[in-house]
Amino acid sequence: MVVPWFKPRAAGRSRLAGDGPPAAPGRFSLAAVLVLAALLEIGLYRILRPLLRSELDLVPGWLLRATELSGALALNLTSVLGLMLLAGVVLQLARPGLLPHIVARLSLGLVGGVHVLLALGLLAAPGWMSALGLSVTRAHVILQASFVCLGVLLALGVLPMRAQARLKVGMVLLIAPALCHFYTYWGVVRGTLSAHQMSVLGLGQAIHGAAAALALVCFCPWPLRQGVALAGTLSALVLLGGALLCLMDSEMLARTAHAAFGIRLPPARLPQVLYLVCLGSFLFASLILVLQGDWLRLRGLGLVLWGLSGYEVQDPHRMALLLLGVAAVLRTAGQEWPRASSSSSR
Repeated sequence: MVVPWFKPRAAGRSRLAGDGPPAAPGRFSLAAVLVLAALLEIGLYRILRPLLRSELDLVPGWLLRATELSGALALNLTSVLGLMLLAGVVLQLARPGLLPHIVARLSLGLVGGVHVLLALGLLAAPGWMSALGLSVTRAHVILQASFVCLGVLLALGVLPMRAQARLKVGMVLLIAPALCHFYTYWGVVRGTLSAHQMSVLGLGQAIHGAAAALALVCFCPWPLRQGVALAGTLSALVLLGGALLCLMDSEMLARTAHAAFGIRLPPARLPQVLYLVCLGSFLFASLILVLQGDWLRLRGLGLVLWGLSGYEVQDPHRMALLLLGVAAVLRTAGQEWPRASSSSSR
């Protein structure tokens, strides 16, 4: 059974395959549930749990156990739901419709199938994989390689489409940080990590920040009037909280960014301010798209999933978040062109 991004209002064939505009989202959204689970996983498992463990003398034992249990549940829910949605999206992209070339569809199906099976094996039965002769280390290397290949195939899928040039540039920016991180990861696996590879890791983080900052330009078709005030208010509140934390304890902000999103920030305040500006721009772009309707909401959810995956993507559930985000943006790539053509003809 193929799992759609949104539960349509009326029963019928899923329209993720590309035959016309996406179906209007209903009240229940698996993508929204995944976003909520990922937010809980970041807040409870990656930020609050280490913070409480560092203060064992001051924290009650029941609070620490409750936080660990809630964080583990959020992590498992994110992993299962993310891989389930990714498998459904890969099946839909492998069918005729959105991608016209059969080679592209076969490549996505094969690489996506290998990635989903390896991720499920590493999460559910790593001992069985070792019994079959595939060590956990080797399986994780293959998982990383399939993740990068699948991301590149998704990002390149927008190039032959009749889409805006800024959207194509944005898709390349979404997947370029993963390539830089994999290049450094390959050096770590081989034991030949060099200064050049470390500089590429820093370059990937800079591209990650640029992709976040330029999301407002690359992915938002203007004018968008609905939800501007709400998106601006929420983004300003997050920026204000980050600025206060930067002024009070810049090292705490750097540790939080690394624990939550794999971003390595120096303790100096100027790079942290630049990071906060990129974060604010990305939040505004994502929220204003989510507050729209139809295919714009799907694109906004895709950007949110990409942002929640972070930079140093090594866990299977974070790989699923990034791939789902790029696939959602790819799904909406051809929807903006008719609007631009009709406005130009007038």
